Amino acid sequence: MITSNIVLQKQLSNGAVLADTLDERNFIVDKIQKKSRMIKCIIIEQDSSARRNLEDKIKTVDHLSFIKSFKSLEEAKDSLKEQPIDLIFLDMPSAESNGIGVLDDLSYSRPSIIVTSTNKNVALHAFEINALDFMLKPVSNTQLLKSLSKVLKATNSSIKKFAGHDASLFIKVEKRFVRIDLKDVYLIEALADYVIINTNEKRYTVHATMKAIEAKLPKKDFMRVHKSFIIRLDSIHEMKGDKIIIKKQSIPISTSYRKELKDRLKIL
Repeated sequence: MITSNIVLQKQLSNGAVLADTLDERNFIVDKIQKKSRMIKCIIIEQDSSARRNLEDKIKTVDHLSFIKSFKSLEEAKDSLKEQPIDLIFLDMPSAESNGIGVLDDLSYSRPSIIVTSTNKNVALHAFEINALDFMLKPVSNTQLLKSLSKVLKATNSSIKKFAGHDASLFIKVEKRFVRIDLKDVYLIEALADYVIINTNEKRYTVHATMKAIEAKLPKKDFMRVHKSFIIRLDSIHEMKGDKIIIKKQSIPISTSYRKELKDRLKIL
């Protein structure tokens, strides 16, 4: 964790919180970490000194998984294709290069971008390439955590409720949002930093947390039965001990959910 005594302002779910002591700062970071999951990131930075500075700061933040640093987008291209990356810290010269288009050709959702530069006057260009935020170099602890709060907020918005009712969801698939009817969803599974939404027609892999999608689902139709599984109640074929059978798939029931499930199924 970051140990310098700095002033941070964080927007948490219960409103703005101002930290002006080390204990308060650590409390805020702890709250953010509990609300988040590991974010895989890379650095693209031509200047070795700026690169080392940012690497050192990233490695102190527990919910960031630092993968590697590169000097250019071209150099990072193969790594980006090999594994899904959530976040790129991109220096302005690289952001201005024609190589930015490589991010639109990935097989997964475009990573979030935080642009870095020694010139604050070029911040506008960062948003022209749809960057999530801009940081002035040399990057400070305060800047980093403020930018990360925006990343966490954006990461949890991969799933959107449709028109404010319970019939549909929009999920982010590659570069677009796709509408799915919840009546067709029978099972949702956790897979590392993703969830798999099983429908009668197709399986969708979405960059989101189980907690985020559970909050969007109508409670009358869906229930979490395990840390890794959410089921549609009317899709259950049978229940055998601590297992549920849906479409011939056996799904475990955690002890903590068993009583609630039996109550909701009105088991005699």
